[in-house]
Amino acid sequence: MRTIDAVGLGSTPRADAGTTPTVGEAGAPPAPGAGPIAPSTSSGDTARVWPNAASTANSDAWIVDNHDQLVEMDPRVLLLHFYNGIDVSQAQKIAQSQMDAIAEGSRYRGYSDSTAAPFLRYQLVKVVDLTDHTPPAGWPYVSSTLLPTDSSGAFDVTALFSQSFAANYGFPDPGAPQRNLTLCELFEHGVINELWLSVGETGARAPGLMMESKQVYDADFRPIAGSFDQCTGYACLQAPHCAVSARIAHLSPVNGPGCDLLVRTAGLENTHQAIPYLSSNSLDFFNDEFSKVGGTRFDSYEDFCGTQGSCIDYPSETVAEGTYVDGSRWRMDPYVQGCGTAHFPSNARSRWDYSNTQPVLSRCEHYRMRDGQGGADLQEPYSSDSVSAYTMRFGSDCGGGWQVYLRQSVPGLHNAAYASDGARMKNWWPFLFY
Repeated sequence: MRTIDAVGLGSTPRADAGTTPTVGEAGAPPAPGAGPIAPSTSSGDTARVWPNAASTANSDAWIVDNHDQLVEMDPRVLLLHFYNGIDVSQAQKIAQSQMDAIAEGSRYRGYSDSTAAPFLRYQLVKVVDLTDHTPPAGWPYVSSTLLPTDSSGAFDVTALFSQSFAANYGFPDPGAPQRNLTLCELFEHGVINELWLSVGETGARAPGLMMESKQVYDADFRPIAGSFDQCTGYACLQAPHCAVSARIAHLSPVNGPGCDLLVRTAGLENTHQAIPYLSSNSLDFFNDEFSKVGGTRFDSYEDFCGTQGSCIDYPSETVAEGTYVDGSRWRMDPYVQGCGTAHFPSNARSRWDYSNTQPVLSRCEHYRMRDGQGGADLQEPYSSDSVSAYTMRFGSDCGGGWQVYLRQSVPGLHNAAYASDGARMKNWWPFLFY
């Protein structure tokens, strides 16, 4: 388990029960030593790795200024463990599995380039044990009594931002050690870059699977003061926004890593709402411009299909067709798509169709590379067989194999794609932390 002592702030036990495992304490991995995060790149050039001595917080201008020089990002994670079904050590193992899946997915075209290095190497700052070591008799829920809920019994995300809940995080304010840093302060000081929740709950008590409040930028990558998009995640973050981007992500204690990759990728799809550059360069990758490139009355399969059953047919690997609600037919011939989405693989016949073995041409592996005939992107057949090795490794939950493949196709480090302005495409992953 990769752990760090978050910026040397130390820790305190949670206020009401048990202990808070942290680096160097019983029940936690040994500390790797004091000092800045050790980069995983062979160059050892910390100026090209984030966080670093000069920059730790989300939305820092340093990230924008050094975007094109970055070779690795090591986001810091705080994990709140509420799920009574497993202990802290098991939660740590699941967190490591998820971080491994994220790392693998950030290897640009790793399926064809064995030397591709991970760009995202998440690090676990701390696990806070908020489980019921002895649940109350007759307690009906899989997560603990400490899970914050409102008067109706629904998960209360606003409670995570309160001063009273800050005691559970256990990071004393360096300027006033008698109080603990709130969640916004943890983000704003760069102590953490993401908060993960291990809950395992369904229904009203379940938190949004991935919630984010995202700093909005203009076309010149300048932050628009006070402007935050609270719906760039899988779910909207209905809480007062912090002074920097804040992400609260799900860590499933019961499903394979593909399910958490799905919600993260859906968040990446939505990031264009806050980053104009992605509006110009990512929509066709995520098949969100069918009305423009295919002449349909919908932009995306998400718009057309929703959660209904089979809604797309592929008479051949170069044709897609279906039926509008009014009974008229649509047809894209030739079918020139980008790659797909977290919910719709390249050959999906419906939402969550991850097992279709019928091949369909896609630009996933050659997106914006202009390496085909006449300067078009080369297309290659995609089917579920294309990701079988990843499915074996990361599981079939929520299309684990597809989720890794899709993320490896995202223009990442040293990508060979061209942007809409003709310049080389920027690496998309740093935008997560703008």
